Amino acid sequence: MQAFRFLSNYYPCLLLIAWILNLYSGAAIATEQRFSHETSVMSYQLGYRNDQLDWNIASDPSGTFTPNILSELTWEEVESVQLRVDFSGLISDLLFYRVNVAVASIQKGQNQDSDYNGNDRSLEFSRSNNNASSGTLSDYSGAIGIPFTFGDNAATLLRVTPLVGYSYHSQKFSMTDGVQTVATSGLTPDLGPFSGLNSSYEAEWYGPWLGIELKLGVTQNIDISLVLEHHEGDYLGIGNWNLRSDFQHPKSFEHVADASGDLVSLNMAIVSDYAWNWLFSIQFQSWQADSGIDTVFFSDNTVGVTRLNEVNWQAITVSLGFAIPF
Repeated sequence: MQAFRFLSNYYPCLLLIAWILNLYSGAAIATEQRFSHETSVMSYQLGYRNDQLDWNIASDPSGTFTPNILSELTWEEVESVQLRVDFSGLISDLLFYRVNVAVASIQKGQNQDSDYNGNDRSLEFSRSNNNASSGTLSDYSGAIGIPFTFGDNAATLLRVTPLVGYSYHSQKFSMTDGVQTVATSGLTPDLGPFSGLNSSYEAEWYGPWLGIELKLGVTQNIDISLVLEHHEGDYLGIGNWNLRSDFQHPKSFEHVADASGDLVSLNMAIVSDYAWNWLFSIQFQSWQADSGIDTVFFSDNTVGVTRLNEVNWQAITVSLGFAIPF
């Protein structure tokens, strides 16, 4: 409900601002302008992506007892090769649409699993540093908006498009090749490598978003666009801890929380001498999940509940590709 209140409060304001600017400039809405050739465009981009994600839980549902951080997992320097496909364009020069799908294959990554007996990450009694070089990442998003264009074909053009959309993002991380780096006799494996680790954690972020695209025609052959998005939605995390015989498998525990995120994308399109345009883009995402619920499913069919303190995810992607009008 909070996400829909956000949409209802702020999206009309964006439309009103764009409408006032449009009246002030004396320009018609995206009619017979340079950008009108974008009736429909399909683009393909291949790029390098770097992700990191961390979460931690408390020892009790309220998070007030010691330790306030019982266990913490981090995935860092997760490097991937990503393929992204976009469909976008204008419908009768009055409505802009965009649908994009991105899928990445993880090539390299590191994981750390730490457990504590004291507050604020003190009295660490267990730590393992593990391989996280497999898994997949995916992003799905769709949006519509009303474009407002300023200028004419003889001058620099600016198109402002307030957007409303919905997105789904998934990270499927792995933990293999475990190495115990902090050990406690009788509670953890001995220091050094241990065998059999093949655990996984899947994070899902989904919900509506508001945004704006600013597209500038720098020359007749070069366009630059800046996309800003703010997301409000939900978070779901599912873990499978394969070495824990007291947990169920393949669903050992579940995380549920409210979430929010921001996305910034800077893009450049260069018109080629062929039937396509060259593309270059840099995209950064930063997401957070608020305090929520960590539910553990034990092998004896009982359930344990404690506090999910937070989840943080960031990703940056640099990609090259081409766009084909159709």
